[in-house]
Amino acid sequence: MALNGGVDVLLSLALPLATLILDGIVTSEFKVVLVYWKWKNALPGHEAFTGHGKKDSRFDMKALKERHGPFSKDPAE
Repeated sequence: MALNGGVDVLLSLALPLATLILDGIVTSEFKVVLVYWKWKNALPGHEAFTGHGKKDSRFDMKALKERHGPFSKDPAE
């Protein structure tokens, strides 16, 4: 189904171009915020040891601490 006046052609050309331009302007940090909807420590890996590891039985937190030392309390590290 075609739109009136060739709008569909214009959109099919303009939207990829706009996406490429915005991709170059927007920082990767802001893209992460848009994807995960968290302002601070947005990446899932930021909470790997401070949050998720303690709750997941697949990880032996004691063995990890013995091998790598104490974990950071700051999720960004």
